[in-house]
Parts: sequence; C-alpha cells; structure tokens
Amino acid sequence: MCADCIITTDRLIMVALSGLAAWLGQVWATRISRKESAVLEKDLEELKTDLEKNITIHKIQFEKEFEVYLDLSKRIHAFRTAYFTLNKVLKHIPVDPDEAKKQQRELQEAFRKAYFHMRDGIEEYKPFYALQVYDLAKGIIEIAVDELMFQEFPVSSGVPRYKEIQEQKKRLLATVDSIAEEIRKRISSVRVQE
Repeated sequence: MCADCIITTDRLIMVALSGLAAWLGQVWATRISRKESAVLEKDLEELKTDLEKNITIHKIQFEKEFEVYLDLSKRIHAFRTAYFTLNKVLKHIPVDPDEAKKQQRELQEAFRKAYFHMRDGIEEYKPFYALQVYDLAKGIIEIAVDELMFQEFPVSSGVPRYKEIQEQKKRLLATVDSIAEEIRKRISSVRVQE
C-alpha cells in the first residue's frame, strides 16, 4: 500500500505543480497582456491626437485657401467689368472731343486700377493657389498687359481693333471660366472629416 501511496502522492504533487504552473502562466500572461494593452492604448491616444491636429490644420488651410479663391474671384470680376466697360461696343461717346478724351482717360484709369488690384492679388497669394489656377490667372494678366500696351501705343483702330477686342474678350471669358472650373475642382476635391 505504500507504493500506491507514493504513486498517488506523486500524482497529487504533479497535479498541484501543473495547476500552480498554469496559474502562474496565466498571471504572467495577464501581466504581459496588460503591459501590451497599455502600450497600445498610449500609441492609439497619440495617433488620435495627431489625427485631430492634422484635421484641424487641414481645415484651417482649406478655409484660408477658400478665402484666397474668393478674393481672386472678386478681383477678376472687377477687372473683367473694367475691361468690358473700357471696350464697350456701344458706348456713349461725347460729341465734344475734349469730353470724349476725358471719358476715355477715366475708363482707362479705372481699367488700370482694376488691373493692378487683380495683379497684386494674384502675385500676393501666389503660394496659396493651385498651380493650374495660377497659370490661368497669368493668362488674364497677359490679356491686361496687351490692353495696357495698346492704350500706350495704339497701332490699330476701327474694324481691325474691333475684331482684336472681340477676340480678347472671348479669350478673357474663356480664361475666367477655366479659372472658375479649376477652383471648383479644387474645392470639391477637399474633404474635411469631423
């Protein structure tokens, strides 16, 4: 009977040691799991903070870019209005030559002011425009420079000048439409997620 007692005691000790090892393994696994969970939780919080910061920065950048495009649109509209006013097909021309010259000088001055205002805005905000918008805006500047050069050094009048103005108007309108389309594309491509 003693041999059976020894075998039973050995089995009991083995069962107890197995149970103790399992319990100790579980304690260690829990500790390791908690440490890993804490590290992962910390990493997750850092990622959330970075994401919130990036969303805020992106939102501020988009709002500023939108303001810049709004300003550009207003400046281009003022320029376009001055250009079309200067080059009206049917405008009242005073009979008195001095009065006609005075009226033309006033229209030219309004055009110059609108041009410089537009050009300064385009150059001032150059870093904030999408490249396609800036390239198109340069096209409007070229049209304006052509008109300013004609005002300083007129080379044609009558029908040839009329045809030239009509072509410039078409080019100006097409460029303005292209700028508006590029701005729309840019604004619609931006998504701010809250």
